[in-house]
Amino acid sequence: MDYYDRIEEYLKNTLSEAEKFAFEKVMEQDADLKSAVENHEAAMDVVGSILEGEIRNVIENEQLVIDNEGSGIENGKLKIENGAAIGKVENEGKEAKIKRLTWMRRAGVAILLLMLGWWGMFLFGTTDTKLAKTIYADNFEPAPVDISKKGIKMEKKLDEINSNYNSANYLLVVDALNKLNIDSIGDNSLILMLGSSLIINGNFEESRVAMQPLQFSLQFQNEYYWYSAMSFLAEGELINARRLLSKISEDSYYSDKAKAILNQTR
Repeated sequence: MDYYDRIEEYLKNTLSEAEKFAFEKVMEQDADLKSAVENHEAAMDVVGSILEGEIRNVIENEQLVIDNEGSGIENGKLKIENGAAIGKVENEGKEAKIKRLTWMRRAGVAILLLMLGWWGMFLFGTTDTKLAKTIYADNFEPAPVDISKKGIKMEKKLDEINSNYNSANYLLVVDALNKLNIDSIGDNSLILMLGSSLIINGNFEESRVAMQPLQFSLQFQNEYYWYSAMSFLAEGELINARRLLSKISEDSYYSDKAKAILNQTR
């Protein structure tokens, strides 16, 4: 089942409790899906309002016809000389109905185009957004950091963090580094490890904030530009990523990769 059918069922409240819970969990993690649901709901409301108004008009018009017919039969006052006037009223009624149907068709087409546009953006995204996320997936690797044996007092703790990092236990790494208060330690390797781990965990903005001290370090400045750019790419923000990639120096390890991405995204 595709997402369109699932959204329809969600909005019509036909999902089971388990399916509804699972769908809402996905929405919490997927901003595009959440936006698609909101847009779909708004479109359904508009269509519902139009149909409700037209049904009300039909009912009222039919009631008017019935009332008029009843009145005519009851009073016996329908005369042939009124035929021209009656014909004129009928023609005007037909013209009004045609105009109303034409408006309904135009409104329906407009709503359909809007829904197709929303779904196109949801399913395919903008070119830049999809390209940025693809580039991230193709280029991101955890920062090559080794913080073991950094100091006698913290040797055991750092070895444990290093082991978790190499074993891809990034949640444990972030938790341990935050407890260490690495800002007070002033070790840029720890900051880079934290930033890289936050990116992997999906905390993109937090990773950029954590890595800010690196931009003032000659040794780690290019790492700051590269991994901050990676975090923007992961969010689909190509312009911000390009801005940072263009700052990477020629002699950096990341220089060739940055140039390739900049060429790819011209």
